[in-house]
Amino acid sequence: MENDMKNKSKKMMLFSLVVMLGFSFVSLIVAFSIKNIPENISYVYVNKKVEERSWHDSYERVNDIIGLFELCVVVISTIVFIIAKVKNNEKIIRKQMLLWFVFGISTIALLCSNIVATGLSDEMDYRPKYYAFSDNQHTLVLEERSFLLYGGGYIFQIQDDNSAVLLDCFTTDDGGRNNGMYDIVWHQNYAEITYRTFTTENDKKTIVVNFK
Repeated sequence: MENDMKNKSKKMMLFSLVVMLGFSFVSLIVAFSIKNIPENISYVYVNKKVEERSWHDSYERVNDIIGLFELCVVVISTIVFIIAKVKNNEKIIRKQMLLWFVFGISTIALLCSNIVATGLSDEMDYRPKYYAFSDNQHTLVLEERSFLLYGGGYIFQIQDDNSAVLLDCFTTDDGGRNNGMYDIVWHQNYAEITYRTFTTENDKKTIVVNFK
């Protein structure tokens, strides 16, 4: 019985090592193979906010799932290995260190594949807030972002299927937010949006966006 448990623990450990190294190798090959594919960003309006979507998001989710699977395999392997070694009064530290070391290497490889395939992200969160406006024919959503001295946002037009089209962007000084206080003049094919720039106390600017 003890020998069977010992053999199973060795097989489990070997399986864990093969899985982690295999996934790491494959993820890096895939990353280098697809890194030049255009991102093709699209937007969708859900839960009163605009979400950015592209194949980068799917790739990152797959890598997250792989990483979680590897962690589960390592934890299970560790438990089985410890039980087997305790029953046989054998030292377990060295081999477990090897197992977790390979897991660390695999995790780094997955992170590297993310960077290779999707690049380093330069899009910070900046605490976005969303404000919707409509003239019963067109719907615009203005996304505000600010952090320290940076301020600005994006103007989206929402389509009937809740997809969003980026029309334009704007900036403000000193991280200023309009907090949804915009003057919008609606026209048949375009809208005029006036907002505070915060350059001076009462400074305002008008931007024209054409409907899609």
